[in-house]
Amino acid sequence: MKKTKTGMVREEKDNKLNFLSYFTTAGLTRYAKHMKIGEIKHGRSNWKLGSYPKEEYLESTMRHLMLLADGDTTEDHASAVIFNMFGYMHEDGVTIEVNETKRLVQDY
Repeated sequence: MKKTKTGMVREEKDNKLNFLSYFTTAGLTRYAKHMKIGEIKHGRSNWKLGSYPKEEYLESTMRHLMLLADGDTTEDHASAVIFNMFGYMHEDGVTIEVNETKRLVQDY
């Protein structure tokens, strides 16, 4: 625990997730544009309704990775890969507990 000048007590940040340092504004803007296209086609947050097979997310990820590697520019394939991985994690219900985060940090 740490104490501010005024006496307020706060937990240390060492093992807390710091979302601002994990993304760039350029990357998030690019991904947001990709998501906006999906929103126009399918409706806002349609993907969060779930029940989409994880295997389909993986297949789509691989298609987009191959197109990205081939230099295809007909779509933002990098953002599509990220979308599919977020969708996969959403379906998987992936959560990392604080203790798991501590272990991961210690492993590096």
